[in-house]
Amino acid sequence: MLKRNQASLWYRCWHQYVTMMMFKWFSKVEVVGKENIPLDKKYIMIPNHQNAAIDSIVLATLVPQPVLFFVRSDMFKKPLANKFLRSLKMIPAYRQKENFQDVKKNEENIQLSVDILQHGETICMMPEGGQDEKHRLRTFVKGPFRIAFSTLKNNPQEDVFMLPIGLEYGHYDKFGYPLLINIGQPISTKKYYYENNQDVPLAINAIRDIAYEEVKKLMFNIQDLNHYQDLYIVSHICQNMEMQKNNLEPTLFNQMKIRQAIVDKLSMIEDENFWQSISQCNQYFKRNKIDVLLLSMAESESKLKNSLICLLSLPFFLSGVIGNELIWLILKWLDKISPTGFNATIKYAMYLVLSPLYHIILALVFGLIFHSWWLAIGILLLMPLIAVFCMQVVKNYRVWIYQFFHQQAKKEMLKLRDWVRKYL
Repeated sequence: MLKRNQASLWYRCWHQYVTMMMFKWFSKVEVVGKENIPLDKKYIMIPNHQNAAIDSIVLATLVPQPVLFFVRSDMFKKPLANKFLRSLKMIPAYRQKENFQDVKKNEENIQLSVDILQHGETICMMPEGGQDEKHRLRTFVKGPFRIAFSTLKNNPQEDVFMLPIGLEYGHYDKFGYPLLINIGQPISTKKYYYENNQDVPLAINAIRDIAYEEVKKLMFNIQDLNHYQDLYIVSHICQNMEMQKNNLEPTLFNQMKIRQAIVDKLSMIEDENFWQSISQCNQYFKRNKIDVLLLSMAESESKLKNSLICLLSLPFFLSGVIGNELIWLILKWLDKISPTGFNATIKYAMYLVLSPLYHIILALVFGLIFHSWWLAIGILLLMPLIAVFCMQVVKNYRVWIYQFFHQQAKKEMLKLRDWVRKYL
């Protein structure tokens, strides 16, 4: 049974550890709207879901108190995994496609969730019902709204809020890319409950549409699947041009909003010649494995400034490479064998385990070679800090490569941008 109202020592240690490790995995974490979190009220987080358990980890770091997460039930099949996940305040969500007979067990989880909300704890439930490694928002399920209205039934004087959250990853599977966490205004469920005369099905339909629109505003959303890849690439390539035109600061939030505006405009074009021209240009990027995010950064950042950063940080960067290279090679190998959709989760879990072990082994080796335990202690203390610094500048080295060694990609980018410019 899940223990309620308790943050065990194990949970607190895990929470602090994954919060720290986020800065060793992402090059930048930008949180917008953290003041919107209603810490003194009952609320359910309803984020978009694109990156498996990574979504849960980054959301758990937003608040100090434990957050109860619903996780796909097949992850709980093995006894050890079941015990481990439950210790992290995770419970199974049963879906028809996994086992139709188990879906009725969700009723028990709803009652547990109601009890948890009434005791002042927080719940996070992915309203899409599953993940999709695409920048798009899918239809919402009823689960989080049923929990909210069941809570209101038991406590008519209380209110339960839906907290819409948009997650935007620079890359789903690779480390060293940015992350945007965009938190919207909480939505009162009590209002919809009484506007619909306490009729739960009607209230769910009413608030589900509102919640969907609110989450959609907070994320990068490409609904046109026929031109999904073309829109994704074009939005990044035209991003800097539109940012300059609108005189915006280069924050992750502004970049996301600009890309969304580009997608919204281009999605309305029905001219097939336009899309054929875009697709032909984009084939070059696909064939040559060009990362359009890095290509866009390479154009927007000063070559001189970036070269100086790379030069001055080189000694520390090389130290970080020495302290992490073996781990990075393992993570690169995992790209080939881990399943799509869970790649980042598996890699991040491995990184959480391997990183401290590797630093301990490295410290012991140097300590034994030079017969100095002080040296070993110094390396053990410094390596995590150097690793964080290394992750902050790894983007600069990636961008530097694009600035000096991908000139043809730059020409293709400018060609594509000139073609699209007249439509924006």
